[in-house]
Amino acid sequence: MPSSSQRDIFGKVLGVVIALSGLAKLFSVPDTVANFNTWHLGDTWRYVIGAYELVCGALLFVPGLARYGAFAFFLLMPAAVLAHLTSGQGPLVAMPLVFGAAVFFYLRARGAIRLAP
Repeated sequence: MPSSSQRDIFGKVLGVVIALSGLAKLFSVPDTVANFNTWHLGDTWRYVIGAYELVCGALLFVPGLARYGAFAFFLLMPAAVLAHLTSGQGPLVAMPLVFGAAVFFYLRARGAIRLAP
């Protein structure tokens, strides 16, 4: 089991990565705009998801709320996987799977997820 300081550092790294992902959507980075157009979601959903990710990432810096931000982001990952799969972007499925796994392990290390014995 990782130490408390290791979990805190990992959580902050996750927070930065998640927030940067949200900022890319909010600041209309061309690849994110193209992806949302491919998925037929448009600008409104791009902004909503970008803001959601930014809030999730920011919550990972608040000690009492970090697990809620991580869990909220974790809930978004199945939709991201489906968006990539249904639009024929199979190789891009790796991104939400890796993000989802990283957040899952973070939540597990914090005791927010327990697996049956």
